[in-house]
Amino acid sequence: LNETYCAPLLGGFCWKDEPCVTRNALCINIECRCKANYSASEDKCLPVLVDVRCSYDRDCADIKFAKCSKDNYCVCSLNTIVLNNSSCGSVLDSYCTTDSDCLVNNSVCKNTRCQCNSKYLAVNRNQCIRPHLGMSCTDDDFCVSYINHTICSPKNKCVCSPNSYYYNKNIHSLLFDISFLNYEECRTEQAFCFHNKCYHRSLANYSDKFCSENINCFGSLLEELCEIDKHCVPYNSVCSDGICKCANNYRNNSIFSCLPSMLNQNCWIDSHCSVIRNAECSDYQCTCKAGYIQFNATTCSPLLGTQCTEHDKCATQHSICSNEQCECSDFFTPKSNDRCRSTLLHQTCKTNSDCENIKFSYCSFYNLCSCMRNTFALNGSTCVALFDQYCSRDLLCETENSECVNHKCACKTLFKNFNAKCLPTRLGESCDSNRDCNMIKYAECSASEKCSCLKNYVSVNNALCSALIYERCQADNECYADNSECVANKCRCKYDFVAVDFNSRCESSKAIITS
Repeated sequence: LNETYCAPLLGGFCWKDEPCVTRNALCINIECRCKANYSASEDKCLPVLVDVRCSYDRDCADIKFAKCSKDNYCVCSLNTIVLNNSSCGSVLDSYCTTDSDCLVNNSVCKNTRCQCNSKYLAVNRNQCIRPHLGMSCTDDDFCVSYINHTICSPKNKCVCSPNSYYYNKNIHSLLFDISFLNYEECRTEQAFCFHNKCYHRSLANYSDKFCSENINCFGSLLEELCEIDKHCVPYNSVCSDGICKCANNYRNNSIFSCLPSMLNQNCWIDSHCSVIRNAECSDYQCTCKAGYIQFNATTCSPLLGTQCTEHDKCATQHSICSNEQCECSDFFTPKSNDRCRSTLLHQTCKTNSDCENIKFSYCSFYNLCSCMRNTFALNGSTCVALFDQYCSRDLLCETENSECVNHKCACKTLFKNFNAKCLPTRLGESCDSNRDCNMIKYAECSASEKCSCLKNYVSVNNALCSALIYERCQADNECYADNSECVANKCRCKYDFVAVDFNSRCESSKAIITS
């Protein structure tokens, strides 16, 4: 404290009223602590921002980047936000003098501006992220500028280029899952560590340099030697009897990759599902293409109107493959692409006049009354109209949630045609399966058999589902919170806004500072 007296620092032992070296610190319970309305920040006691009165900016001078507001309270200045109760930190692209001034994680002070450090990428002024495989892109140059041996895929995602491999620290695999968060790269070398030596490609060459697991050497491709699963490069491969092979339910289409052989397994691009005929990658799972439906774990069968071959079994009951297209069998008519309804009635006949009591029927060569074209039999006694076909007071519409409008079967209000079915366009309507809620994005059929929003999505006017912050989106208008936007397929708060109230609102960081 002076040439003749030593005083304790902040956090040091003190006795009774002994003075503390740190400004605005007192001896409290035999320890130097910050006095009321001050908070410890490193080796200083700084005034707590909340409820600290001021008259001039100099009254807030102990807090870097703080100023006196019009309401005479110390607040953080423009482009800075509260770091804790007693500090202000700069957001990206704001003024700084040292790295500690920069609030955003993984940011540094460079040329008096807060910027993401060299290994990170700015997604807004509040966030620095590691460049990663699967991040959004517009061209190959963007991807390769952050990760070597990458390209921008047709789905605008950064992926490993052909014949290069996904690699990160302790995981060696072909890129197959975009959820990796650790540091990643794509490599082209092909070697592995075996008995403490690095073997390359054909195993004819090896380096005398000592190696161990995950050090210096890259892994093995399919049908190459291995000791443990981690030595095998392709995702979904395992080490079996000292050889890299595809895991159960996966098949190799080259030495580089193991592809799913069953529906609903993970994928990223359509080619990952190429082993399963008529399948594609949708929502990162192998599913049947439009016009096909899952028949079993490995087969997508064609629906009515879809191309077929003699080797295909048409999925719809009472349908056959005719002229390379799935059609309803004789005396059945398509009600939708997944349903054939009988046109035969229970009444026997010899001539058409015998069927006159059943409107819109005629006598078939089976000597049974049959419903005319574009109608089908209901309960074997009545002919009813198909969707989008002629109807009248004598010919009713049978499709659920349809009605006769201008002599044609059409969907009722609040329902919309999808594959000759009338599906709800509003939440809360009845459903039997998730497919019944297809007209409402991000909706599902709930346990109460009503169309409802997915978890972390909010109903808006019972007409659509909007995403909370950090949930999946494809456009800005799909995000629920005001002052939010869709960035890299996730809803995020705009610059100078932060998520509050369980990610349902974006509030100005300035408002939080001054509140």
